[in-house]
Amino acid sequence: MVDANFANDPEAAHIVLQSGANVTLVGMDVTMTTLLSTDMMAEISREGDHAAQTLMKITEFYVDSYKTMYPGIKGCGLHDPLAVAIAEDPSLATMERMYVDIELHGELTRGQTIADRRRTAHHKRNADVCMAIDRPRFEADFMALMKQKAA
Repeated sequence: MVDANFANDPEAAHIVLQSGANVTLVGMDVTMTTLLSTDMMAEISREGDHAAQTLMKITEFYVDSYKTMYPGIKGCGLHDPLAVAIAEDPSLATMERMYVDIELHGELTRGQTIADRRRTAHHKRNADVCMAIDRPRFEADFMALMKQKAA
């Protein structure tokens, strides 16, 4: 997940983005479209093994914190699972190559991701940015994995 990690250490994010490494960014604008709903949690608890059931009990704390931050929400973002899934299968996402950097000095904007999509920045493009995901496929894969019985 880009947003929290970058905000917590913007200098490290800047170094990575300027390193020339192959970078894919999965921001909250995308990850918040993939919520682990309370219905999904109940299904995993019902059909999953002991580890999955334990994970769902632990996840209740996370969901409760989301309800505080986002009144009316019925679940929590699957930020890291989605980022891992896209790393494993990039076809889950629609991506756009663009120049991205991190604000290091702004009083109100420090740690924010700045994306330059202008054609004049074409030669500087340094990251593939996820713009959308195949949510039904990701959620189906996630649920199948979570309900898979340990061998």
